[in-house]
Amino acid sequence: MKHITSILGIAITGIPIIVYAMPDVSKIAQEITVRIDGVSSGSGVIIQKKGETYYILTNTHVIDKVGEYQVTTSDGKTHQIDEQKIIKLPNLDIAILTFTSDLPYPTVKIANPDAINRGEKIHVSGWARSGGSLRQRIYIKTEGILTDTDSQLPLGNSLSYTNLVRAGMSGGPILNNKGQLIGINALVRLEQNSDNIVSSGISINKIMTWLEEYAIIEINSNSQNANNPQTRPTINTSNNNYTLTNTLQAQGRSVNTLALKDSILASGQSNGSISLWNITSQSPIKTWKAHSQGINALAISPNGEYLVSGSDDNLIKIWDLSTGKLFKTLKGHQDSVTSLAFTPDGETIASGSWDKTIKLWNIQTGEIIHSLEKHSGLINTIFISNDGKFLASGSADTNIYLWDIQSGEVINTLKGHSLSVLSMVMTTDNQTLVSSDGNGLIHIWNLQTGKVTNILEGHLDGVWSLIVTSDGKTLISSSWDKTIKFWDISNAKLRYTLKEHSDYVVTLALSQDDTTLVSGDWNSQIKIWQILSN
Repeated sequence: MKHITSILGIAITGIPIIVYAMPDVSKIAQEITVRIDGVSSGSGVIIQKKGETYYILTNTHVIDKVGEYQVTTSDGKTHQIDEQKIIKLPNLDIAILTFTSDLPYPTVKIANPDAINRGEKIHVSGWARSGGSLRQRIYIKTEGILTDTDSQLPLGNSLSYTNLVRAGMSGGPILNNKGQLIGINALVRLEQNSDNIVSSGISINKIMTWLEEYAIIEINSNSQNANNPQTRPTINTSNNNYTLTNTLQAQGRSVNTLALKDSILASGQSNGSISLWNITSQSPIKTWKAHSQGINALAISPNGEYLVSGSDDNLIKIWDLSTGKLFKTLKGHQDSVTSLAFTPDGETIASGSWDKTIKLWNIQTGEIIHSLEKHSGLINTIFISNDGKFLASGSADTNIYLWDIQSGEVINTLKGHSLSVLSMVMTTDNQTLVSSDGNGLIHIWNLQTGKVTNILEGHLDGVWSLIVTSDGKTLISSSWDKTIKFWDISNAKLRYTLKEHSDYVVTLALSQDDTTLVSGDWNSQIKIWQILSN
């Protein structure tokens, strides 16, 4: 028997017609939209259930005030939000909330981000505040047209649409005509140079990486984009994943800095001590009191002869690495020494300081070759190019300066960070600079053009250490969010995350063959990670 689909409701006599029913978007929207009340109010959408725990997406600005919050589900029941488990996503007006219930509530299906197109009909639902003095909460759903998928607005607002949106609907779902989630409603604004009111929200493709990060991605297990590589981080499943093989306990409150050369690992602690470790046997060699205050930076000379340390006592000390004996003390900075780097020939050491200067020293004579002064803020990080021709410096003034080492002149200024630059690294070909800041953002720069080519978003707090593998393909970052992340530099994708630290991860070191990674945290723990062959 021949079957056809009806066209414009016209049936052809004698031929059975199959009519494919469209989903009831109004019913779906009402069931998955929740009301949020507390010290402030708004709306949200149920995206996942795990056991008796339900996950809700809403706007950060809905729950930004300190206090208790409750959600009211479609059956009229009220549930307490778990304040300890609220997650606020960085650089997005998005928060993830949870509540617990043994009742069955439906969860929204996620649309394929690649199928979100301008001109399509969309629906926005939420619990608006009524007019008049009572300002009661009422549920409404409005229909409109998606007018833009790439609006350049703050906090990730990339969708714009014609739907009527009222106060109280912030955090509510934006659904396509199939009842699938394409974004979260966030704001209402006036169109530029007109009196037209435009509603905007955050596209689901900006949120997907975070749902993966927090293991909430299972919401897509039954949707068409579950395995869409454009919507979730590329997870490295090869044998290049690092496995934790040992944890060493150092002295002091925290391990602030690490340096690794061949089989010798040096760690600098907050109590002013330096420890040497045999990385092969993963055992301690010796520890000594090196400075009167905390150590912020360590560097080992290219030939492995010297270990250099910089401290909050404003001093730089040069040590014989084999014996631990003091070779020379360099005096010249007026504030904490925060970073150190050797030129490739090992004859010059560069130092960055909170006195806003960078100094280049002759390691044999201890004389200052150049004092570089241009930053208006504290200097947190420096890096010398692989060819030894130029130095990069990053500061609390948010600027990165590139300096000619021979002349001491600035050759370029890189602007793009909005908070203090905390760490930097270059690829071995000297073509790419990677920098991180207190916002948790990582910028990738083309040094030929001086322009940002990508910004990596994934850390929830400041990124304090960056390392690039010897092939220039993988970036490793550590953060105050207690994680270590691995990124593919070429496509700016997150590969995987290590979460075994229980405190801020502030420093990293990598072996020359890339097989051993070492990380140090504020709990004085040093973790050793190795690539294990199959």
